[in-house]
Amino acid sequence: MTDAPELKLTPDLESGKPNAATLFDAPDSGKLTLFRKPATPDPFVNAAVTSLGNDTNGTEQFWISCVNSLSGATSFLIDENGGYRTFEWSGDDMVNAIYSVVAQDQDTLWVTGGALGYFIRLDLTTGNQERYPWGAGRFVTAGMALDPDTGKLFAGAQTALVSFDTNTRETIRIYGEDERPPDNHHYNHWRLDDGSYGFILETPGLSYLRWDPKEETVSWHRIAEDASHPAVGNIRSLKYCNGNKTYLPYLGWFDGLTHEITPHEHPPEEEAAWFGQMGNHVFGNQVDRNSGGVTVVCWDVTTGRTTRRLSVANITPFGISLTESGKILAMDLYGCYKRYDAITGDLELSRRVGPEHQHRCNVILPVDEHRVVGTPFISQNFWEFDTDASSGFCAGRAGGSFGQVDYGIRVGTKVYFAIYGGGQLTEYDPERHASYPINPTQVAINDQGQHGAGITTDGQIIWIAFKPKYGTLEGAMARYDTATGMASYKNASVPSQHVLNPVYDKVGDELVAGTSYLSDCLTATPVHNTSFAVLLDPSTMEVIKKAEGPEGVDTLHCHGPLGNHRWLFQIGQDLAQFDSEEGTLSDSALHLPVTTSKVLFAGSPGLFLLQIGDDLCRWDANTDTTEKILTFSSDLVNRWWVHGSDITFDCGQYAAFWRNWTE
Repeated sequence: MTDAPELKLTPDLESGKPNAATLFDAPDSGKLTLFRKPATPDPFVNAAVTSLGNDTNGTEQFWISCVNSLSGATSFLIDENGGYRTFEWSGDDMVNAIYSVVAQDQDTLWVTGGALGYFIRLDLTTGNQERYPWGAGRFVTAGMALDPDTGKLFAGAQTALVSFDTNTRETIRIYGEDERPPDNHHYNHWRLDDGSYGFILETPGLSYLRWDPKEETVSWHRIAEDASHPAVGNIRSLKYCNGNKTYLPYLGWFDGLTHEITPHEHPPEEEAAWFGQMGNHVFGNQVDRNSGGVTVVCWDVTTGRTTRRLSVANITPFGISLTESGKILAMDLYGCYKRYDAITGDLELSRRVGPEHQHRCNVILPVDEHRVVGTPFISQNFWEFDTDASSGFCAGRAGGSFGQVDYGIRVGTKVYFAIYGGGQLTEYDPERHASYPINPTQVAINDQGQHGAGITTDGQIIWIAFKPKYGTLEGAMARYDTATGMASYKNASVPSQHVLNPVYDKVGDELVAGTSYLSDCLTATPVHNTSFAVLLDPSTMEVIKKAEGPEGVDTLHCHGPLGNHRWLFQIGQDLAQFDSEEGTLSDSALHLPVTTSKVLFAGSPGLFLLQIGDDLCRWDANTDTTEKILTFSSDLVNRWWVHGSDITFDCGQYAAFWRNWTE
């Protein structure tokens, strides 16, 4: 290939007429197809079904939102009869997630969420939005509080606590990391008799936080330090309260003034995340993270007896609420809204209300010479597209859990997905109808795993690395033999660290990776200040040899093999060389152009692909020679992946498949 071709959006494809366009097809350059991604449901995750009280007609209203990092979130103001209004957060001021909401009055809401960085005042009548920066903090979950007496708004953002005056529209005070508890996220609150507010913060353990809006003070008390305490992950609502006390699963009554914990007179036979009370009955949900559903149980607080009332598939624990009239409302992951009778468990109403759009993808992977699968961000589903037929479809669930597919790999005729949440690996056979859990089906599960941290194969064995479960430091790995179906596991290959981006070299028969001492989403405090390059035993995933990186560098990233037991690593902004035979790490004489934004191993020792600005370049690291093979249209390509002789690209609403780029 003499002149590098360009990956760009064609006018016909942009107009919406065809679904795909072949940009080039030649023996010496392969075939590049750009296509419109199939639409998939915008996922209802992290946001809770939240009661906003009654409207002017006395009808209780609820707020719930779905996520889309590409076209913007959508929020729903919905009642128990299924009537709803939508609020779209698209356009130039796009908001991709709304996780937390409080009502100031019947016409005014305050919302925020995720890494948004500001509060939004929403006028429900006009749709007008006013935005006010938080001032600090990196992530906000559900459960912020609005005090009606002072007009103050309080939210616990990760790394900071924020108090905001809705009257003056100014941040009053930011409580820094030294003033907040060591746990990260709250999901609900309750008001104490003295007008202060109580929050339970989770991950890694449990902490109680008390905010006094009149005095503008906070105080906190650690309830549990152990990340494995059974209450962690089960305090999604604080709806069973008695004055200053709230009931905490597996603990009992917690007093927000004295911090005393006392047993319940009739504790439940089975614990749950309790989300609502109706007389002497308290309702809770029990989550099955492998199947991605919940069971609703009812606790008779006069006897302790618990009974199972109903099960809801494809739903997070945030998606369920109890109405004042005794109905259970459920918004599942894919936008199906249901109403159940809380006493009988009968399903009374069901309607699909959630939107479907294109999404950014964590993985885009070839299935064969003309078919591609993609896995949308934070949405536990996948799509398939046939570039020859110019058509595609949403294929449904890719696995259990509530997150997304973080990594994918093809072995033979099958595709394997590494699932965020629960360390899962699923197998998909594209020659069979897609219908989870039949196809894809789970083939490995390591409960210590959270986000995926890398995947590699020798053509039969698959190795998967996972970041540690939230609030912990020790990562997880899984090994799956696609021929025998046997799975094995290894946690903490390096104590209090996780393995990152393992790469298998067929030529040297070696499995090499880097490590990181950071927790997933910074939810636990590191105990190390160096990370490692490691040679792993392919059978046991034990460390055979390791080399320590410089102090203060939290992550060593393995790019891939150079040959003769030499491996290219990234240490901060610099390249390094790991000798897997000697177990040593040394500076590399190689230097990347300053505009290099991505380096991926291209399958042969010493061969890599680089993104340099808007150019994709082939780099032979052993001769340090670079050749431009493709140029991007500005801002079109978000991510790209190398799959042997194929390359895939995420292009927002579109995706691209470059078949046989190496020929």
